[in-house]
Amino acid sequence: MNLLQLYFKSKAFLAKYKEDHVSAFAAQAAFFTILSFVPFILFLFTMVQYLPIEREVITKIIVMIVPKETDALVESLITELYSKVSGTLISVTIITALWSASKGILSINRGLNAIYEIKETRNYILLRVSSMFYTLAFSILILLLLILVVFGNSLYRYIIKIAPIVSKIIDPILNFRYLGTGIILIVFFCITYTFIPNCKLRFRDQLPGALFSTLCWTGLSLAFSIYIDNFSNFSYMYGSLASIMILMIWLYACMNIYLLGAEINYFLVNIWSDEYY
Repeated sequence: MNLLQLYFKSKAFLAKYKEDHVSAFAAQAAFFTILSFVPFILFLFTMVQYLPIEREVITKIIVMIVPKETDALVESLITELYSKVSGTLISVTIITALWSASKGILSINRGLNAIYEIKETRNYILLRVSSMFYTLAFSILILLLLILVVFGNSLYRYIIKIAPIVSKIIDPILNFRYLGTGIILIVFFCITYTFIPNCKLRFRDQLPGALFSTLCWTGLSLAFSIYIDNFSNFSYMYGSLASIMILMIWLYACMNIYLLGAEINYFLVNIWSDEYY
């Protein structure tokens, strides 16, 4: 392949990226994911009481993560949840969170369908139910990424301070967290790239985009982690909204990267080998 062919192929890739409105679909997915944070956090607060940890310890850990301005609200919410437990509340919270956040997966589904130039023909109810399962998986994945990569160092220092004996257990996990997170992300991305769009795709063809998305997600999360560890004092200039804004930008960038990985897969299979370009 000569430089002229490479130029035309790169130009074709950028043109298709703009034509597919990837940024718009990424913004939709990020928006609906953020919209679901409130019921999802309420669900987490409801479930933490079943952990074999004292309420005071859980409160300290959560207060350490959230903005200081919300400390009183968080403490009162946890106290109320411990005093008034309702199975109905848990069920409604789970359904509300998954139903709201599944719109984010639907946006990803529309984005992938646009990338592969196909129309959605599947039953809406079945599509919404499957989106709820993918939403749950995505939420767990994002939480693991935040805990292990972004907030890992901060949580490690706090846990070692209150329980130094667990350092022997946590150290190996932190040492291999990037490798483990990378493998999980690659497999998950390959699965979603293969099965979310309304077309039959080969699993192995999704590997390049999955590798790209994994490297970019990890790099972006490391950059976010560096900010959390070293530059979080800048939030005093802008208030607690600074952390929320950065989280929103991080999530939007992650969704953009994910869809860009799908564009790479489509490009390599359908355009890269085309002698026309």
